[in-house]
Amino acid sequence: MFSEILIWYIAYALFGLAALPFTLSISKSLYDSGYALSKAVGLVITTYLTLIIGCVYRYDTVTVIASFLILASLSAGYIIYNKGFKINQKAFFETELIFAIAFFIFALVRAFSPEIYFTGGEKFGEFGFINAILRSQHLPPYDPYFGGEPIHYYYLGHLISANLLKLTGLVPEVGFNLQTAALFGMAAQITYSLGINLTKSRRYGIIAVIFVLILGNLAGIIQVLIQHISTPATLFYFDYWHASRIIPGTINEFPYFSFLHGDLHPHMIAIPFKILLLTLFFNMLLEKEIKHDSLIASGFVTGFLALLNTWDYPVFMALLLTVLWFGRYRIRESVLAVSMGIIPYLPFLLSTGGRGIGFVTERTDCLNFFIIHGLFLFILYSYIMMRLDTGTRNKLIALILILLPISYFAEFQLLFILLPLIIVPLWLRFKQSPHDDEDTFVDLLILFGALIALGCEILYVDDAFTGSLERMNTVFKLYLNVWIFWAVASLFSLKYLLQKITHKGVIRHTWVLVLVILILSASIYPVFATMGRSHAFKVKPTLDGLSWAREEFPSDMAAIQWLNENIEGNPVFLTVPARDYRWDSRVASITGLPIVIGWMGEEIMWREDREEVNARLSNVSKVLSSKEVDSDLMQILRHYNVRFIYLGPVERERYPEGILKFEDWGNLQTIYQNEGVVIYEVVDENV
Repeated sequence: MFSEILIWYIAYALFGLAALPFTLSISKSLYDSGYALSKAVGLVITTYLTLIIGCVYRYDTVTVIASFLILASLSAGYIIYNKGFKINQKAFFETELIFAIAFFIFALVRAFSPEIYFTGGEKFGEFGFINAILRSQHLPPYDPYFGGEPIHYYYLGHLISANLLKLTGLVPEVGFNLQTAALFGMAAQITYSLGINLTKSRRYGIIAVIFVLILGNLAGIIQVLIQHISTPATLFYFDYWHASRIIPGTINEFPYFSFLHGDLHPHMIAIPFKILLLTLFFNMLLEKEIKHDSLIASGFVTGFLALLNTWDYPVFMALLLTVLWFGRYRIRESVLAVSMGIIPYLPFLLSTGGRGIGFVTERTDCLNFFIIHGLFLFILYSYIMMRLDTGTRNKLIALILILLPISYFAEFQLLFILLPLIIVPLWLRFKQSPHDDEDTFVDLLILFGALIALGCEILYVDDAFTGSLERMNTVFKLYLNVWIFWAVASLFSLKYLLQKITHKGVIRHTWVLVLVILILSASIYPVFATMGRSHAFKVKPTLDGLSWAREEFPSDMAAIQWLNENIEGNPVFLTVPARDYRWDSRVASITGLPIVIGWMGEEIMWREDREEVNARLSNVSKVLSSKEVDSDLMQILRHYNVRFIYLGPVERERYPEGILKFEDWGNLQTIYQNEGVVIYEVVDENV
């Protein structure tokens, strides 16, 4: 296990070293020179190069190596051209130590909960995408759950994982867990850097990591008080899941939950790259003279989010435009930055279908909102109150008191919380004298966090979910940005408040007491959730995410191992119509080989084509349930280019009589069989 961790660490270190010259060039205004950004920058550049080569030529290990070598060669040329290039060894090793500690600790956490399971998340689906990319010879990759048709999903995060697997040679079930740990380590490294640059303090760099990535919401302390206080021993089996389902009908994850849960889902993969962008934006505000390389980098990484986690793209594009405005960049420089966020990704942006917008019918209770963001709200409100003069502060308090009954009677409870967080930053920007770049940056983070939260109370993106679940994905995808923005803003605000509140007295002592209580309450979750998620550290650690499946489904896993060792390319398999969050999709998920239909609910979301999904479901069911082979059955197999039929325990349970016909069908050849699984190859030349 240690050797696998070390291999993954070395791979990340190489990406960081290869991109280091570019990183230092685009982040010269940063206090620590941006050493912590190099790994993320290296992944962005090499992944984009891989994408381009894979689309216009082919995708394989050679493509990945070539992309890395292009980056390394360009870096070497930069060093040769800039003969004064030097590395600050202290800063380099300091940030590298942060990554190493976070990565190795989280790899250990993953080793106690490595299961790539099919329930309680989308690990099985993400694993299938990664395996399909590994089998794809061209990009975009095929969809393993839709008969090998082109994928209809933002897959760049999965491509990053596939590239690393090709470079390291590790098996996907191990790399899946190592990638989660590495993304956490990279996020910690960049967050530490951002904290130092905002506060000029290493202590606050550590606090930044704690605020953004480690603290949980206040549901942890509530769960302890209600469920565990009478029986302390149950704390070791703490329900980590509950904290992500505070607002009814929605998902409200925060970074530590996402990493602890361990889905390699785009929303989690994007976290370190979003923090990278925040650091680049802050660097733009710090620059005293226009530097085109930092503008290009900021725009390019913003565009990268479009393929990484599309929901984040409009948020960060809007933030980029605002930073350009407040940074007083001229029109041509702004056009350059925005163009770099659009033109390199234009084919994808043009092929992405839009979704409708609806008005929400159910809104968030202020209590639930406080459970999620209570710590940050306390710090940020204290901060904006301290920033205002006495007269303006009294007007703000009056505004809040006026909004309270309006919010109640309008059934818009967050109105009195969020409007001040929008009005005050704008007031400070336009009505008061110019402030430091740090103030500007923090005001923007407070403003954008409040605007996102307010937007989720008014509009939702119309998808397959309706009724009480109408805004589930909207809150799910966007609230992570609110957490990150407000956590970073709270870091700076905390330092400001501790410096300004110098007088002794009841108010100061009360404020500090409330702050300590909130921080301790938010610290409950990471401690006990980690214990609960890691089986109280009482199981044998392993990074093999499929070790559980080999014990629970031995016949399927033996057949799947044979498929991985013997089937090349991506021929289509017919299996049971694979439902979401079931073992049904095991062939597509674990091998990457395409099946006619799998993850049906998600396919409806991705493709917005319920009729086609239902047609595939009906046709596959007809093939497996029919008691005899007829022309209709043959036509279905031809239509979907089915080459192999996989019959395992799931198929036998759901279609016990229908699958008997295959035993006597002369057009099938048995290529594999064990006590529970038989795999047929269709040998009819017309199929």
